[in-house]
Amino acid sequence: MAKRKSEIIVVMLFVLLLISSCSDSNSQSENDKYRDYYVGYDGVSMKLPRGAIPDRIYYYSGETNEIPIQLEISNKGASDSYGGVYLSGYDPGMFEEQQTFLDREAGVDCGITGFLINDGGWLSSFACRLGNLVTGSGTVGGDGIQHFSGQVNAGELLDIFGATDYFTKDGRELIVDIDYDDATGETSFGMEMMTDWITSGYYNHGRGAIVYFAAMFRNGIGRNFISDKHGGREFTNKILLGDRPSYPGGGEDYLNFLLKIKSWPTGLDEMPQVFQFTSCYIYTTYADPMVCVDPFPDGPGRKVCTPKTQTFSKGQGAPIALTKVEQETTPKEIFFTFYFENKGDGVVWSPWSLQKCDPYYGEERVKATDTNRILIGDVRFSRDVRQLDCIPENRIVRLDESGKGMIRCSYDLDYITRDAYLAPLIIEAWYGYSEVIQARTNIRRVR
Repeated sequence: MAKRKSEIIVVMLFVLLLISSCSDSNSQSENDKYRDYYVGYDGVSMKLPRGAIPDRIYYYSGETNEIPIQLEISNKGASDSYGGVYLSGYDPGMFEEQQTFLDREAGVDCGITGFLINDGGWLSSFACRLGNLVTGSGTVGGDGIQHFSGQVNAGELLDIFGATDYFTKDGRELIVDIDYDDATGETSFGMEMMTDWITSGYYNHGRGAIVYFAAMFRNGIGRNFISDKHGGREFTNKILLGDRPSYPGGGEDYLNFLLKIKSWPTGLDEMPQVFQFTSCYIYTTYADPMVCVDPFPDGPGRKVCTPKTQTFSKGQGAPIALTKVEQETTPKEIFFTFYFENKGDGVVWSPWSLQKCDPYYGEERVKATDTNRILIGDVRFSRDVRQLDCIPENRIVRLDESGKGMIRCSYDLDYITRDAYLAPLIIEAWYGYSEVIQARTNIRRVR
């Protein structure tokens, strides 16, 4: 009888272990399904597949010596991205990059409305229309466009880039109002459909930033900042989707480069060679911390929350991280101080200087104002489309040499209450980003 009881106990234990293991397996599956996406400091990463560049390359005189290179890129962060990669590090007198020159120009209808020469310089006013893409007017001098004010049809613009479907919303167009002043190096912009895009959840996670960057940058209105003539390669799929619940794993792509050895130095048998790949892309940092709204934090009674400083140590799935939010509440306003830091390994580019990320860009030097600048593209309470008032008003955050910066914003309370409540606060930073990887090899002459 005792033996029978022992067998029953053993069987019951086995069944319990089996149920427990199945339960753990299901629990793990649910955890994977709802894992945290908006964490970490990754953006668009580059990787050379195994054997993409061999340790030794052989040169044969009198023959065509080509070096095909395939680069793997993947979006490991939470933001959608648009950009490309440049190949450099080689002697242009010895190597030639076999590229395809893409024609993205459209017929421009411009008229000069005035012309002035003074002190050896010149200044001209103009009005232009680029199909349905750009309408506007401005002034141009010997140093390029000094001022431009007009509108850009983002749908038409991205049709040129081959990504229209990504930006259409219920078949409607997105118009971007632009005012650019070269004297200050700043661009103000308004989006006709911004409110509609925000309320429909279509503005954040890269979409608004990609429209803005594509619509206005320093090397021209309606021109891509990735230069084909300098060996740049756009993302093949145009837009690399971010790693989010709607697209787990993020977007991946492969870029192909082809180098040709067009000459070989006399008397040289072997030489080391370093190839450098530079990524240039648009990215955003999105955060929605819960904040406590309490106009009278010192008031009596029990409340659901207390205003406090919040720190964030895990990032938001982007190389620029929101690290801290300080809060001060008054009966009529709430004051926030947002702290950002470059946690990635790359360079932060100003929204208006991303074309200078090109390693072959020689039209003008890279200035201090071209890097370590991020734009706050969105800062509001989630239930309200009104943007917070910030200082500075252009909502540009300047990062110091250590990659840290801050901005102060305020929010006028809609109504006065003596009770406290929690509300999600949305803040999104827009910026250009650039990273570099290298590959080393040796090239040996065979004959």
